[in-house]
Amino acid sequence: MPILLRKVVMVAVLGVAMSWALAQPIININTADADVLAHYLTGVGPKRAEAIVLYRKYHGPFKTLDDLTKVKGIGQKIIQANKNSLSVTDNISPIAGYSSPNKLR
Repeated sequence: MPILLRKVVMVAVLGVAMSWALAQPIININTADADVLAHYLTGVGPKRAEAIVLYRKYHGPFKTLDDLTKVKGIGQKIIQANKNSLSVTDNISPIAGYSSPNKLR
């Protein structure tokens, strides 16, 4: 394969990867509000999202993603479906890379 063609293919692959990465925001479950959780997480609607926020309010921040199973209605299936989009890290915003979730609706 000629060098120029390889470079073009590599740029195209990187472009697709970057687009996918930007389309998958990282949600901080310790700071995101119920609207953000319900909007972005697979298997989490308004009721479960509010349960996450209330659990966090009364029990403190989640230390691991598996701590989400302590919330009624959240099991390993939901965690697995969202594991690449979730974080418990304190140093990121509720939605990493975005300033306002309202702009995304």
